[in-house]
Amino acid sequence: MQESKMIQGLGGLRGIAIIAIFFYHLYPEIFKGGFIGVSIFFIMSGFLIYITTMRKLDQNVGKFYWQRIQRIYPSLLILLIVCTIFFVTFMPTGIQHIFSEGVSTIGSYNNWYQIFENKSYFAKMTSGSPFTHLWYLSVQMQFYLLWPLIFFIHKTLIEKESVSAGSWFLVGGIILSAALMFVMYKPGSDPSRVYYGTDTRLFSFLIGNLLGALYLQNGAVRIKNQKNIFSFLGILILIAFFLVDGNKGYIYQGGMLIIDVIIATFLWIVINSEKKVPILNNSILELIGSYSFEIYLVHYPIIFFFYNKTRKIDLLLCLLIIILTNAFAFLLKTVTKQGVLILKMKLKYLLSLAVIAILALACGQYMVNRSPEVQQQNNLKASLENNQKSLKHDKKKKEAYSLKKEAVTLIGDSVSLGAAPELKEKFNEIDIDSKEGRQVVQTQSIIENLKKENKLHKLVVLALGTNGPFTKEVGQKLINTIGKNRQIFWVNSYGTHLQWQDQVNEVITQLAEENKNVHVINWAAVASKNQDKLYSDGIHLKPEAQTEYADLIKESIGE
Repeated sequence: MQESKMIQGLGGLRGIAIIAIFFYHLYPEIFKGGFIGVSIFFIMSGFLIYITTMRKLDQNVGKFYWQRIQRIYPSLLILLIVCTIFFVTFMPTGIQHIFSEGVSTIGSYNNWYQIFENKSYFAKMTSGSPFTHLWYLSVQMQFYLLWPLIFFIHKTLIEKESVSAGSWFLVGGIILSAALMFVMYKPGSDPSRVYYGTDTRLFSFLIGNLLGALYLQNGAVRIKNQKNIFSFLGILILIAFFLVDGNKGYIYQGGMLIIDVIIATFLWIVINSEKKVPILNNSILELIGSYSFEIYLVHYPIIFFFYNKTRKIDLLLCLLIIILTNAFAFLLKTVTKQGVLILKMKLKYLLSLAVIAILALACGQYMVNRSPEVQQQNNLKASLENNQKSLKHDKKKKEAYSLKKEAVTLIGDSVSLGAAPELKEKFNEIDIDSKEGRQVVQTQSIIENLKKENKLHKLVVLALGTNGPFTKEVGQKLINTIGKNRQIFWVNSYGTHLQWQDQVNEVITQLAEENKNVHVINWAAVASKNQDKLYSDGIHLKPEAQTEYADLIKESIGE
């Protein structure tokens, strides 16, 4: 999102990218591939930083970093301060971990914070925070930290070996990073680890670096049938905004690399065009592109707030969000533009702003912790932890083990973990293995171990699907492992925020239709009519709902 006045078309492309990201966050079910806009920014960033560095070889590293800090931090720190005050006042449940999230953003490690906290980028607004999108800035800053080393090796190879050696170094980095994404992605699980990871996203920047190297080495190079190819690639990218799904495995098994190559080819045609590209050089897109960084910062907290308040964004609310986003982005740009001029003279202003932001985050965390709604969520967490300890104690206490016809094995996630005491009370013989954050793909090894130890009962309840989507193939493999000689009861998922709820429940329904020993327990139908019995996250069960949950499972099994 850097300035690029010297190259035509980039402002408009930046405008398209931020529009795609904005509508992806607003309507993820429609603009499934809008997240590709981030790849466009990464590639453009890699391209611009390469040509800027080559044109300013006399610039020292300190000056390089100071310019990046000036561009990013004034706006970021102001955003953190304003959002802290606003959300503490109007929506404390949305910022339960505001201090750690804010500090991780200031420290430029937010993407790794979200990875280690098992935060999903692909969950809907109510399961995240107004700062979820700031992972992008952390990846960007981490690339800036790596860039002097990358450029030093690249330039050394050019000087001591050849120009092609320097380019092959970048190609090798692209292949290595894309390969890491391919290898580290776990089919059927939430892909946020490889989506957030600096190591698995580095190839986008390196593609931009390679593009910059080729641009400076070869000058303007026109492609044969350039106009037709440009139109074709533009249509492909536009279609991808609607059809590419970030939850699908093909994206992380080579798909994102292919998409980035398409974007890079499109960008190559733009920067080498003899004439201005009318689509990208119109005044509206260029204006949006000129403050795309500020739009990126402010749009997500605004959408987050309204989504949590209304659960649905209609057309009128959409227009209001667009107006507010542009207004606040323009205001932020105006304020920080003057601020940057001041900061160029004195570092103390930036440090003072950072101290104010950290103090605001600390005070905000203190106020949030005192909120009744947040205390309720903390009580839920404590209850889940106690239930987990209790289940482990039961497992250790049970020395003798016998398989009984009426006994039940239940394998689930935090929803069933919360209801574990009620389930134990309703069933005479039930073995519960539930854990927070468990996904369907992780259950395969659990089933295999239970069968190996002869501890898998004839009645099996699967209460899974809340923590991520899974393919029908993954579900079928699990069913096959359990075996046709057992009856399987699969509790479907419900959550007011779950982007994958319909997808997960459709897979469960299909599996039940294709396997005679599989039956659906329709918790989603019951929960949707009793949302007041759920905690504020829209997923976990209050005590009265836990009873209904246990009763539904018992009645469905027919005991």
